[in-house]
Amino acid sequence: LNTAFSALGMDSGMIGQFAPVILKYLGGEGANSSVLGKLAQAWGTGS
Repeated sequence: LNTAFSALGMDSGMIGQFAPVILKYLGGEGANSSVLGKLAQAWGTGS
């Protein structure tokens, strides 16, 4: 994800703002909670 942000000219620190929004959307679309947890950990927003 850092590479994608860099390619767009964005600071990788913005992942912390981006990830919760995407995780909330995916959860609303019925994504598996295990998958959401793994994404949150990968993006540094999970415990």
